[in-house]
Amino acid sequence: MSQTFQVIRTVKRRQRKLLEVAEGEEQTPSGKPGKQRGPKKLKKEAKASKKTKKQITSVEETSQQVVYGFTNLTPTEAGPEIIATFLRDHWAVENRLHWRRDVTLREDHSQVRIAGRPEGLAALNTVVLALMDWLGARNVPEHMRIFRAFPNLALDLLLGPMTFE
Repeated sequence: MSQTFQVIRTVKRRQRKLLEVAEGEEQTPSGKPGKQRGPKKLKKEAKASKKTKKQITSVEETSQQVVYGFTNLTPTEAGPEIIATFLRDHWAVENRLHWRRDVTLREDHSQVRIAGRPEGLAALNTVVLALMDWLGARNVPEHMRIFRAFPNLALDLLLGPMTFE
């Protein structure tokens, strides 16, 4: 017996948006009574009012996603709590491994296409992430910057004695 299920997730995303704000007309000090401004000054004021100010802001957007699933467990075996636990565990793997590969190591941006090389780079990335886990690195990009600045430190780590306690 099989069953389908549906879960509604609320997702919050923070996005950077470029806002173009038209600057207000500049207030110029008023001239003496009876004196009128020349046409050149009017043209400059007209140009100044057309300027826009570019500003980057961070906007938080909330959306809802509907996740559909299919399981071969019976309704008594797969209650809402079990399905929710399964989905959380799935996203924990996605966030822990794939996100680190995609964002930190930029695997999705790789342009290596020669046969066998993408797999080799993926294997090296796996070794890098395993070493970072072994070191207890919570911030992989920070450690990568340290090793890039001090390559001898990275070599000492790789070639030195490894003790497993």
